[in-house]
Amino acid sequence: TFCSWHGYERLITGIKNYRENGGGYKIKLFLVGRRGDEELYRHLVQKYGLEKEIIFTGWLDKEALSEIFDKADIAVSTLAPYKAGIEAASPLKGVEYAAKGMPMICGYKDLRFTDDYPYLLQVPNDDSPLDMERVIYFWKRVRVIVDYKEQIHRFAKDYLSWDFIMQPVIELYNVSQT
Repeated sequence: TFCSWHGYERLITGIKNYRENGGGYKIKLFLVGRRGDEELYRHLVQKYGLEKEIIFTGWLDKEALSEIFDKADIAVSTLAPYKAGIEAASPLKGVEYAAKGMPMICGYKDLRFTDDYPYLLQVPNDDSPLDMERVIYFWKRVRVIVDYKEQIHRFAKDYLSWDFIMQPVIELYNVSQT
């Protein structure tokens, strides 16, 4: 479901600005889901003539979603949490993206990742269009790391799994039982 705090209009407008300024990299954006702000996004895509670059997939089953993940270079999380009064968060989609070995863009401080985590591009939490040159620079920096997908996946396994997250609770429970 597309909600206003997803802020994908920032990405759509950023792609439009990139094209208007002569940007040459091929960009293909898959927007998965429906409802919410979908009509706003469709309107912007049509208004900016980006129908070949921005694809609305609708709902996808697990297999079809996995195929989209396999095609994608970068995952995009929420870009406008300021609309909901949020500055920092830990949404499940970040864990899903990391488990798939995908670098990610987000508009909030993701509490699970350090500031120097190289596979996360944090953009301003406001209504400004995304700077696609910055996104492309991020992608160029990530893609030269030989095993980046494995590193991201390993990070997810080591630090985002339920085993890791629940370890302090288990330790507390075990200590209190003795």
